[in-house]
Amino acid sequence: MSAQGRTLTPLVEIIDEMLLISRRIQALDVDIPGMRGLSTVEAMILRHIGRTPGITPGKVAEDIILRPSNASAAIRDLESNGLVGRVPDMVDRRSNHLFITEKGERAVAAMHEAWEQYYSGTLAADDVEDARALVRAMGERVRATMTGEDAEEEGA
Repeated sequence: MSAQGRTLTPLVEIIDEMLLISRRIQALDVDIPGMRGLSTVEAMILRHIGRTPGITPGKVAEDIILRPSNASAAIRDLESNGLVGRVPDMVDRRSNHLFITEKGERAVAAMHEAWEQYYSGTLAADDVEDARALVRAMGERVRATMTGEDAEEEGA
C-alpha cells in the first residue's frame, strides 16, 4: 500500500511529526563558543545530566536507552571536554554521580538558543500552551515507563 493510501490515526500522525521534528532538532548546527560540536548522543546525555544532577552513568544509559558501553564512552568525552563532572558515591566508592559543569550549562544554553531561533514563530501564541500540555503528557508517559510505574498501573 502506498503512503498516500495509508490512513494515520491522529496520534500516529502526531508521533510521526514529532520524530521528524526531533531529527531536525538533532541535525541543527549549534555554535558552542570555544568547543567542538557535540554528537547527537553526547548532546542528549548532556541535557539529561543537566535535568537529573547526581544521576549515575548506568541510569543515564537506561533512561536514554543506550548500551552502557556507548553511554560510558560519550560520558568520558563530555568529561574530558569539561562539560560534565563526576563525584564518587559516599557509600559505594565504585559508583559515581554525574553533574553538569558551568561549561556544560553554556553548551546546553547554546542548544536551546539555536532551537529557539530555528522554531521561533512556528506556533501561534495561543497554541503554545496546548502544544506544551500535549508534549508534557507524552513525556510523563515515557518517564512512567522508564520508572516502571506503567507496569504497576496495568497490573492493578
